[in-house]
Amino acid sequence: MTEAQYEMFVRVVIGNATTAKQKEKARRKVFRGDRKPWDKTIQQPHPSTTLLSHFSDKISAPWFSPYTTPLVQAVYEARCEISSDSSLNPTNIHISADSNCVVVSCAGGGLKNNEPALDHYVLSPSANNADGFPQCHSVKLGLDEITPFITTDVSRRLVFMADEERVKSFRWDDDLPVHTLASGSLRGPITVLPDGKLVRAGKGKLAVWKLDKQPTHGPDGKKVIGKTMDVDEDDDGDADNIEPSSGTRPSSKVRLDSALKDWNIKNWVAHPSLPGTMITSAKNQCALISIDIAHGRKTGTKYIGQGGMARAFSTDPSAAPNAFVTGCEDGEIRLWDTRQPLPVLTMEVGHGAMPSVALAHPDGVPTIFGGSVKAEVIKVYDVRGRQMVYELATGNNQVVGLAWDRTRSTLWAATECNYLDPYRNPYRSVKLPGYIKSRLNEDSSVYGRSWPNNAYHLENYFGDILNTGAHTTLRFQFKPDADPCVVPPYSARW
Repeated sequence: MTEAQYEMFVRVVIGNATTAKQKEKARRKVFRGDRKPWDKTIQQPHPSTTLLSHFSDKISAPWFSPYTTPLVQAVYEARCEISSDSSLNPTNIHISADSNCVVVSCAGGGLKNNEPALDHYVLSPSANNADGFPQCHSVKLGLDEITPFITTDVSRRLVFMADEERVKSFRWDDDLPVHTLASGSLRGPITVLPDGKLVRAGKGKLAVWKLDKQPTHGPDGKKVIGKTMDVDEDDDGDADNIEPSSGTRPSSKVRLDSALKDWNIKNWVAHPSLPGTMITSAKNQCALISIDIAHGRKTGTKYIGQGGMARAFSTDPSAAPNAFVTGCEDGEIRLWDTRQPLPVLTMEVGHGAMPSVALAHPDGVPTIFGGSVKAEVIKVYDVRGRQMVYELATGNNQVVGLAWDRTRSTLWAATECNYLDPYRNPYRSVKLPGYIKSRLNEDSSVYGRSWPNNAYHLENYFGDILNTGAHTTLRFQFKPDADPCVVPPYSARW
């Protein structure tokens, strides 16, 4: 649905909705009324199916996974245990190539509550809390602005994050800062190449640093790199929290092909089978272009067929060396074959969804997870069946980013709560459906709770109710024998 079609639809069905706020309220009323409430005969194909799921209305009961191996059955029947950890306001999520570290870029603290930070989780049993959730390590970055650009270097066990002018690295084992790199006017995404070079993109250019030759912040992480900057109090964050290193300049700056001199790279992903090649999206561009940034910056395939810029990418190289997925501004998720210029599959998430994506292959079956900002859910797509199978609840939170841990068959989601201010987004008493009341004790803590007035879903859309009431990192662990009672706690604030 185009923007014009959407506006006409809202006006005809609801009336004179003219402002953005009125349009959003109208859309919620329209689409809420079109949704079928949760129904156990359809919505719980297995006793281990989580009640925080809603299977597609196009599926007829009884429904079971079309695939027979244990893990993919668990995924397609929503057999998962859901746990959570509160976070600062997230901007992105990333998992290292070896699936041993999950990183969430976020903002919070400081005078304006916008100080850049990162939360990261080392994925090993020895690093877990008593409740089994990995221990969260929070690091204040010392950067000046908030951006979503993250990458990791597995061999050095480093996490890299960038603001508009600098790139900083931290060891994920002890949280100490290692590098500060000055990128100047190049403000795009970052990546680490197999030969140990860090690359940052910009408009028609790339900045390159040879990591082994860069000075570091020393064993205690306090040594200044480069000149000491004069940090003004007028900066967006607290001046005292901005680390003053100006950083080292790039080892080299290189220009892209002359045809790409105006190609302002905003997002990219490593090609799943060509080391050193990135698939890129650019500002105000619907197309994608692959660029060999390691060997001569040659331009490769141009991919077309989108209605906006791709904001999210995902690959699964070990299982699908010729596939990648994009989440686009036009509200659609697309699966691509790197050898073809047009998408092989398009799935609609919805108007204004700004979808995040994760490509997975449980037991070799291609599966796409799609997160939605507007709809406050995670959708699970069957690539072979070319359909959306079910949705997972996010506790009324918008999905900012997704990451698939193939080693542990676990989906991670960074989610943002839009209902923190009860004055701007008021709450009402929760309305429990009968099927939920029937299984609650009279002294259940759910009684007396509240529900956001503007939540995208009503309480009867899932088999259980959940309102996180906070920015949250969610973990969905898929298991054949999952315990459906393992769910995040309902918000104690509301």
